[in-house]
Amino acid sequence: KRCGHMKGKEVITQEEYTEKLGAAVDARQSKNFIIVARTDARATEGLDAAIERGIQNKKTGADAVFIEAPRSLEEMKIIGKSINAPLVANMIEGGATPISSAETLHRLGFKIILYPLSVLFANTFATMNILKELKKTGTTAKFKQKVVNFDQFNDLVELPKFQKLEKKYGFSKRE
Repeated sequence: KRCGHMKGKEVITQEEYTEKLGAAVDARQSKNFIIVARTDARATEGLDAAIERGIQNKKTGADAVFIEAPRSLEEMKIIGKSINAPLVANMIEGGATPISSAETLHRLGFKIILYPLSVLFANTFATMNILKELKKTGTTAKFKQKVVNFDQFNDLVELPKFQKLEKKYGFSKRE
């Protein structure tokens, strides 16, 4: 399986997907278990075929439909008008789909909006910058106001709570 925003994808036939989706729907044991039917067919078969797959997937029992990697806001409008189901949008910075606001996407019918890589990309950017500075100057002092400090980090990970558990269960005999 390749990321939907990468080249070289292949998709199974709609008939095979319908069988698999039907099996998942039949196997569901709780109404609280949401089934999202995804297709990468936009890249391999075109927008119309992807929409047809989405419509079929909803008929088969999917709770939400995910047409991966539409290439424009106009395509997203067409998807929203064509498929009567909660839709999933996947916002990947630098990906095939233009980044849009949650408000805009909601108006188009997208009820689930994913930001799967935003934090990872931000962390990667920050890591690259701090390591470049460390290599260049031999210090990270320039970043003091841009990072959490030691105490803030310990509070964030709730260190005192875990220290109490260590004492309670005897895992740690030292402070």
